[in-house]
Amino acid sequence: MQSLTPQILNRCTFLLFIAFLSFSLAGQDWKKLPVPVPAGPGQSWKLLKELSDDFNYRGKKKRFRRRWQDTYFNRWNGPGLTQWQGDHSSVEGGNLVIRASRREGTEQVNCGIVTAKAALMYPAYTEARIKVSNLELSSNFWFLSRDSRREIDVLEVYGGAEKGDFARRMSTNFHVFIRSEEKGITSDFNASNHVELPDEAYWREEYHTFGVFWKSPAEVYFYIDGKPLPTGSWAQAEMFDKDYTKTFMDKSAFVMDRPMVMILDTEDHHWRSRQGIIAKDEDLAAPSKNKMLVDWVRTYRLVEE
Repeated sequence: MQSLTPQILNRCTFLLFIAFLSFSLAGQDWKKLPVPVPAGPGQSWKLLKELSDDFNYRGKKKRFRRRWQDTYFNRWNGPGLTQWQGDHSSVEGGNLVIRASRREGTEQVNCGIVTAKAALMYPAYTEARIKVSNLELSSNFWFLSRDSRREIDVLEVYGGAEKGDFARRMSTNFHVFIRSEEKGITSDFNASNHVELPDEAYWREEYHTFGVFWKSPAEVYFYIDGKPLPTGSWAQAEMFDKDYTKTFMDKSAFVMDRPMVMILDTEDHHWRSRQGIIAKDEDLAAPSKNKMLVDWVRTYRLVEE
């Protein structure tokens, strides 16, 4: 048998590398979708691999662990009746699966959560393709600074809400939290924008892409299914404090100016469960309702060419 020459070995190695690269690129479900934000003269979008994933693999093994952790980034268990659990997230069928269940013997809800290990900083564009759950719980795609003082919500929707238009109306939100060591949050200045689909469709019925262009500390723009929301930057939004008294933030002092952690999760919220709006046991036990599916998430940083 003839031995392989160094030239043949090098060629084989090169071909294997090309095949691997082609397979990796083919696995990126978003590869044919352009970034909906023009980069501008002398600039380009660079994919941030540490904040992008197609979930075209199975199980939370090495590939998952490189980017994600299945816990919150501190010791908080979650809002309201939420009890975040690492075993309530999985990777299967080409999706990140975030599910919920009843915590046995209580009204509390076990909820899945996945947070990124790397932080995001402007200027950047990020979006995820998501099918929200059919529960009274909120399906979420959001960003929070590690000091818990700045928050950007790209998606918040109660996909299976029975009352009102909550299941038909998703929201994007901003929060600026004023905190003290003694009292915790003393003020929560927030601005929201509500979005409805044509023909009063429910968000839970189809996958949709939810994106945000974080251009600068005072300029943050949202994109739904590749189209910008008409409301524009948060800098033009009216703000309300936690007592719902209208006020205006000093944008020179309080802006989205610090790195943030990406979070994909489902939650119960205080203001709903305190009114008795609680996910039903039968819905939490139904696989057709209790899962939020994330097909992919991609993130780009704006760089100089």
